[in-house]
Amino acid sequence: MTQSTNHFKAHPWRFGSNRDHGVTSGRRNVLAVPSRAAQRLPHLSAHDVAEIDREVLTALLEFQYPGGKDTKTYDLNTMQIIQPGRFTIVSTTIDNPDVMRFELKVLDTLRSHCARPEGKYPAPADLLTLGPPNMPVQNIEVRSTTLYGSSRSKLVEWQYPYTRLALFNNQPRSLFLHCNDHQDFSEVQNLFINGMRQKHLYDCKRGLSGSFVDENNAPTKAITGLVRKGTLDFKYYLFVCRAVTHEAPYVPE
Repeated sequence: MTQSTNHFKAHPWRFGSNRDHGVTSGRRNVLAVPSRAAQRLPHLSAHDVAEIDREVLTALLEFQYPGGKDTKTYDLNTMQIIQPGRFTIVSTTIDNPDVMRFELKVLDTLRSHCARPEGKYPAPADLLTLGPPNMPVQNIEVRSTTLYGSSRSKLVEWQYPYTRLALFNNQPRSLFLHCNDHQDFSEVQNLFINGMRQKHLYDCKRGLSGSFVDENNAPTKAITGLVRKGTLDFKYYLFVCRAVTHEAPYVPE
């Protein structure tokens, strides 16, 4: 295994504590508010329900990068103003439907390889659900590793053969599964299905963006830096700042 190989691991602590694996189902519950209101409050007119629907939708900002793998939704109801142009907001990132189906299929395949001895095995052709691969199709690797610094565990890994799913430096993204950690499969599966929740800080007057290890952290705990042109983070910065402040944000030179 070369050092350039990058692993994607879905343990919630990798993205911060207090993760709510039900974030996407929670978002669906929000979007279902108008229909539930119509059922439980029959006195509401169709116009009233439509107004509720519009109010709910305006509280959610969706960003989908063309040709990307996922959709990021910012919940305006979570926004906390720190000072003019500077605020925190929570987002949920979830795979697009075709990518979700692909990753769940890969996960099931990795779990089935836990029963095999250590070695390398050809990837089944039916894994390539996103079309013809445009990166090398690697073997599925089964090997031993150290789990949590002490006990030995069997690990199964496979690199995604699509640039669409690659990391930002075009290095292949891998999915791996610890066979001896019985919670690992369900944690990865829940992340794919329910999405990842993250708290952000944006300073639209100074060209700053940041994120938090823990959603409950104070704004001073944000890991913050200048936004850089040409990055996906820069696109998020422009998108969110324009939607929240209704003006063009400051762009560092």
